[in-house]
Amino acid sequence: PCDLAGQEAVCADGSFCFIAEDAESGAGICVENTPPTIDRVIANRNADRLLVQIDGADPSRDVTRGLLQLYNGMNRIVLDPDEGADTYIIDPSDSVFGLDAFAFRFRTVVFDRWPEATDIRVALEDGQGNRSDWSTANIGEAPEAEEASCDEHRIQDACPEGTECFDRDE
Repeated sequence: PCDLAGQEAVCADGSFCFIAEDAESGAGICVENTPPTIDRVIANRNADRLLVQIDGADPSRDVTRGLLQLYNGMNRIVLDPDEGADTYIIDPSDSVFGLDAFAFRFRTVVFDRWPEATDIRVALEDGQGNRSDWSTANIGEAPEAEEASCDEHRIQDACPEGTECFDRDE
């Protein structure tokens, strides 16, 4: 065990004191300071919404946010020409902090301002400032969900018009 202040127990070089969000005592464990990795990126469009799922892993379990860039083919889209900004800082729909393997999901409206976007590039960052390698994905149309099941997060598929997807476990 370790403590965040490093007064009772200090972690070895290359490690840090990880304290879970729900830890009652404030005691943590020493974990290796490693960057997150991205295994797969799904990017779909549903009307004006961009739907993204990043399947990844982080043995340090401290992923806090993602970075998103929009592309039109090979050309990065400048999101704010006045500032030269080209990268969104994104938060997951549901926290992935504390998980070593996860699905980082994000949904937002982008196609009303950048209808020309055809691809995305994403990276993940953790609480220690480590960043994953960038990963790219083509933006597809969200396929229509099967009648018997659908993606409750509405990222991997879209409900047919006039229907909704409900979580069967709720």
